[in-house]
Amino acid sequence: MFKTTCFGKWLDLKFFDHEPHMIDYILQKQGHVDDHHYDMPLIYYVEGRSLHFGRQEFAIITGFRFGTASIGLHHYGEVKLRSRVFPHRAGVKLSNLDLLSVIEDEALFSKLSDDDAVRICLVLLLEVVFMGRLLTDHVEDTLLRLVENLDE
Repeated sequence: MFKTTCFGKWLDLKFFDHEPHMIDYILQKQGHVDDHHYDMPLIYYVEGRSLHFGRQEFAIITGFRFGTASIGLHHYGEVKLRSRVFPHRAGVKLSNLDLLSVIEDEALFSKLSDDDAVRICLVLLLEVVFMGRLLTDHVEDTLLRLVENLDE
């Protein structure tokens, strides 16, 4: 079921023995950028040339959709996932640590529907892995509403 989500392709990644060396090489070639605009590409200097790696290139490599996302419909309304998984936390902001605790609690995690288990994993993956947020950071309700319909 997780394979059918937007992050499903990441399950097919193979381990590469020299991965740390490759990451070290890439980081050594990355240029410093003073502009902190969200759309500023990562810039690398290789063999006397500058390579710009922006959102569109990231989308091509990862297979994620590129363009303007319309999430306006998800800004307001009931957070059904919180109501189902955290009924005792109604109206309280959830943290990434709260999501992780559900996954680590085998008894609770096994009681979740497959869809809710995937929803929890998707939000945690997006927040912590792709967005680099801390486990103590609060999860925006918009993201919890966004994963409600896994078919969109």
